Amino acid sequence: MASLWVEVMNKTSSIDTSRSAQPLSFAAIYQRWAERCHAYLVAVLGSRSEAEAILGEVLQQLHRNQAQVLAAKEPDSYALRCATNAARSYLRSEIRRRRREHPTDTSVLMASTSADSPSQLDTESVDLIN
Repeated sequence: MASLWVEVMNKTSSIDTSRSAQPLSFAAIYQRWAERCHAYLVAVLGSRSEAEAILGEVLQQLHRNQAQVLAAKEPDSYALRCATNAARSYLRSEIRRRRREHPTDTSVLMASTSADSPSQLDTESVDLIN
């Protein structure tokens, strides 16, 4: 994974990185950052399909905020930071979704906080194990 990161970071863009007053088309943004961001997202997420879904969002964000991107000292780093933030947001939402779909069994926790029946915890724990 580290070698992929180095490869992504060392890859040079064939597009002129000079700052221009003209806004970039979506095609130009795609050509400039899609390959690099996609490789990075695949490395971070481990899934090409998830990376492709996130890549679309990243490229749209870069297109919407291109004035900030191009004004940045390192536009390529800015683009990768956008990809990082999108991947982190995706992973957080996946964790929340999985927690909603598979909530933990709280019956054992409820029994352990009950001071009325300390032996109830032991019998419920044994039943859960068996």
